[in-house]
This record gives sequence, C-alpha cells and structure tokens, in this order.
Amino acid sequence: MNVHLGTILEEELDILNAAVNLCEPTEVDGQGVLVTCVNGVRTWQVTSKDFGITIRGDKHQFDGNFVIPGRLINGAASFGDMEHSCQISIEDNFAIASSSSGSSMRIATATTVPQFQTFEHNNVAKAVVPFRELQRMSSLMGLTPMDYSDYDKMFAQPPAGHISIESGRVNFNRSWQYIGCPNTSLSLSAKTQKSGSFCVNHLAFEMVLNRFWCIHEAEATIGFDPEEGQYLEVRTDRVSIHFKLLLDGAARFFPMVKDYLDTRKIEYLVHDNGQIAMKYKNVVVRAQLFDGVEPILRCTTTVLHNTVESIKLLREINRLNTTRVGTRIWCDNNMVVVGAEMRCDETRHLTPLLDGLVREAYNLGDVLGPMYGGASSAA
Repeated sequence: MNVHLGTILEEELDILNAAVNLCEPTEVDGQGVLVTCVNGVRTWQVTSKDFGITIRGDKHQFDGNFVIPGRLINGAASFGDMEHSCQISIEDNFAIASSSSGSSMRIATATTVPQFQTFEHNNVAKAVVPFRELQRMSSLMGLTPMDYSDYDKMFAQPPAGHISIESGRVNFNRSWQYIGCPNTSLSLSAKTQKSGSFCVNHLAFEMVLNRFWCIHEAEATIGFDPEEGQYLEVRTDRVSIHFKLLLDGAARFFPMVKDYLDTRKIEYLVHDNGQIAMKYKNVVVRAQLFDGVEPILRCTTTVLHNTVESIKLLREINRLNTTRVGTRIWCDNNMVVVGAEMRCDETRHLTPLLDGLVREAYNLGDVLGPMYGGASSAA
C-alpha cells in the first residue's frame, strides 16, 4: 500500500519529535508512533506506561492506520530543522521521510498496528491556565526537600502529585510529611468549570510538560473526571497529554488484594466505596483499606446478629480480648464482630490472617451465643 502522509511543517515535526523522545517506543515489539486521519486531520499518537500523547497536525486525508518507528521521526525532524518541512510516505510497508534537498530516510513500518486510543470524560472538572505557568507549577511541585539524603526512604512511596480544581483556582500538592519534611502546596489562578481532585505521577507530569517547549499555544485546559476518571488531560490546540491515575495511600494496595483473591479463586464482591466482601471457607469477611502513616488492611466478620449490648456481654468481650493476639472482638449495632489488621505492604501474606479470623468466628459463635443470645452467622 502506498500512502502519502503529506508535507509536514517544522512546528508539527518538533512536537512529534519531543513526544518520541519522551516515550522512546521500543522497536523490539514493533512499537512506534501511530498515525491516522481523524476528521480530516493528520493525527499522531504515542504512549508509555504513565501517559499518552496525541498530536493533531495539519488537515490531510488518507486511509488506514500506520506505526512508524521513532527513529524515522527523529530523522524527519532533523530534515525539518534544515528545510523547515519534510514529507513522509508509506510505500510497500516502509516509512520514508524525504526533504526537498533530496535527503531521505527509509525504515520498515510495524506489522502489528494498535487501535487509535480515545479517552472518554464524564462529569469533567476543567481549568484553563497559561501553558507556561502550568509548566512552572509542575516543576515547583516536583522540587525535593533540600539536603535530604535518604533516597531509599524518599522513594519508598509513589511520587503522588495531587491536582485539585476549585472555583477560580488550580491547586498542586505534594506530600513530604512521611519523611519528616513540610508538604508542597501551590496555587494558580484559572477559569474553572466544576471541581474535584486527581492524583498523578508528579515526576512524569513535570518531565512531560517541560519537554514540550516547542508548544507555542498560550493556554492549556486541564480536565478530568474526579469520580471515575482514569486519566487527567492537559490539552492545547495541537496536543493532548493524558496522565494515568496514580493510586495513592492505601488505595495503591487495592489491586494487590484483588490479585490475591483472584489467584486463589476466592469469591468476592467490590462495593462502590472500595470495601470488599469475600467468602472465605464459607465465612463472609469484609476487607477495608485505611490510610495512615502505614496504610492498614482490616478484615472483619460478624459472629452474632441481634444481640443485646449488656454489661455482662461487654465484660466478657473485654476478658476475651485480653487473651487474643492479632484479633479483637467488639460490639457494633447489635452485632458481635471479630476483626484483624495487618500492614498493607504485607497483604501478599493474607492467608494466616484469614485463617485465624475464620477460626475465631466459628468458636466465638459457639461460646457467646448460648450465653448472650443472638443468631450465629459464621456458617
């Protein structure tokens, strides 16, 4: 198939080259820059683990999707620096960049072509800000505490940057309290629509925005869905950059807990608020993640329903708790509950905790039920 992608001007080539140098798409797996035509506009897309970049070029019309190796984009940008433009075409599964001076570069295209990725936004919070000021804020958010040398401790937690939109402002926050240093808080005036917050990898946020000095638009729009969104978008006329949601605090261990349950084929349901109800050895167990200096996973199960919180029952629970190691018992809304906690970074070893909890649930129902009433629920 022979397709002419058009004459590409220097500005578009510079932006495209910056995106390639940021993502460095591997050629080993046949990756590169996806190019297609969207609504009569030549459109490029390149992605990495933490972000994706979509570039809207000039108006042009062609059929098909093609993946061009990053090295050819580097060559085309080099031709563009000299001649202020470059032509790119696809000929018999080869991508060819050529300049008006007669120089050319030829590399085979990828054989596996992915679908063009779209990013849907619902209930979007938006803010319009000067692009150069956004670059400045991203740099300041990424400043590390001065004269701090324990880098193992510093990078023990994900580089979570919290971006929030409120009426007339965008706020940027980075927590350093966990290493004993003051947190970073920044604010930028903006034209806003709705409000909410989003967490991104601030190192990726800073790196990407500040490698795009070739973007000349005065304004950029920040947009995200604060409730269900998976990406934050920074959009200019030419470029859309989508930063992937970064799970922070206890939430970052949620996939680990689900992976544990999936691997062991344990039946479970996830509530909208993030709680997990599982059936472990025929006992229903609720799991919750809690933030803190060290995030905690708490697992609970109900031993008795419809009990009366009498003085005698509470004294008996206190007596039982003095003999427990790793679990504790309490009353909650006419129920007797037994629970156990562990640090979230130990959740790959969840089996002993669940085994102990289930054993307690069966035994306590038999012990407390006959004396204090209520319906046993362990079985």
